[in-house]
Order: sequence, then structure tokens, then C-alpha cells
Amino acid sequence: MLRSLWIAFSTLAVANLLALLGFAVWLNATDRLNPDRLQKIRAILATTIADEHAHMIQAAAEQERAAAAEAEAAKIGKPPLTAEQRLDGESAKEEIEAQNSRRVQRETTDLINTLVRERAELDRQRAQFQAQVDAFAAMRARIAEEEGSEQFQKAVQVYQSVKPAEAKNMMSALIASDQIDQVVSYLDALSPRVSSKIITEFEREDPALASDLIERLRSRGTAVASPSPSPAQPIATAPPKEP
Repeated sequence: MLRSLWIAFSTLAVANLLALLGFAVWLNATDRLNPDRLQKIRAILATTIADEHAHMIQAAAEQERAAAAEAEAAKIGKPPLTAEQRLDGESAKEEIEAQNSRRVQRETTDLINTLVRERAELDRQRAQFQAQVDAFAAMRARIAEEEGSEQFQKAVQVYQSVKPAEAKNMMSALIASDQIDQVVSYLDALSPRVSSKIITEFEREDPALASDLIERLRSRGTAVASPSPSPAQPIATAPPKEP
């Protein structure tokens, strides 16, 4: 029981690690992440919103004190201000303080909105990647169930027994009816010697199709498939069979 739990826990941990690594590779491959952006994200998340707000307010206050000091120094040697001038100066100071307060509030709001958008995008990309992983697992389960059926094994025996040219013609009919996935499953289940002869027959008439079949066999089971793969995309992979 403990061994089973440990295996399940280890499998889940490895799957999560692979998912995170795959997500990071995807971000880098799609030009959404580079060292500069990573450094900016770290710098943003290293400081809390409250600390950043306080820093902005402190910087604004220091700027105001410097401006006040310059104004005070400029007033030395000048005649005293009248009451009207003092009121005008106080009004101007209050307006500056109000403008600075609005600016800090606006910048803080913009930063919060940016973080919210980036988090939503990360969640969307994570959900999309998980959907691809789930689709791939479902596809592998379907293939395993199909290849283990009695009818599938009977079909493999037929392809194994007929001449390569006949097998190629039968498979061409399946491809024409949009069943190339089924053809790849048959080729994968056949012995390497027989499947190579059949592919050679394909290559004589359609080298591009033969190359596509070889690529599908090579990548079978090693790539995460999209939820709705197109006929021209690799659909599944499995390790090559030993002769």
C-alpha cells in the first residue's frame, strides 16, 4: 500500500515538474520570456504593492521638500510676500500635492491592473497546456485500447502475411478515407522488416507521403498532441520496436 502511494506521489510530482518545464520551454520558444523579462518579473514580485506605494509617496515628498528648499533659497534677499501672494503660494502647493497624489494613485492602479492581466494570461496558458496534456493522455489510452483489440491483431496478421505492394494498396485506401492514424498504428504494430518494405512501396509512388509516415512512426508517443490534430501533424509516438 505504501509503495503504491509512493509511486503515485512520485508520478504526480514528476508530471507536475515536466508540465512546469514544458510551460517554461513554451514561453521561451514563443518569444514570451527572456532573461530581461524574467528579471523584471522578479523585481516586481520582490516588492509588495504597499511598499511600492509607500516608496512613491516618499519620493514625491522628497521632491516637494527639495522644491520648497529651492523656493526658500530663492526668496532670500527679496521683500516679504504679501498676504495675497502667500495665499497664492499655498494654493499652488496644495495643487501640486493633489497632482502628485493623483499620479501616485494612477500609477499604482496601472501596476495592479498589469499584474492582474499577466496572472490571467499565465492561468490561461497553463490551462491550455493542461488541456493538451489531457488530450495526449486520452489519445494514448485510445490507441492502447485499440491496438489491444482482437480485430486489430487480426488486421495486423493480414498485413503481415500479404505482399508489401498489396499491403500498401490496402493502407492507401485507408489514407484516402482519412484514416492515416490507423495506418500508422498498423505500421507500428508490424515487424520492422515488414513495415519498412511497405513504406518502400509508398516511397516509389509518393515520397512525401512515405516521409510523413516515417516521421509519424518516429514521433509516435514522444510529443504532446493537440486536442484536434490535423492529418499532416504527428499524432502519436512510441519507442521503435526491436527487430
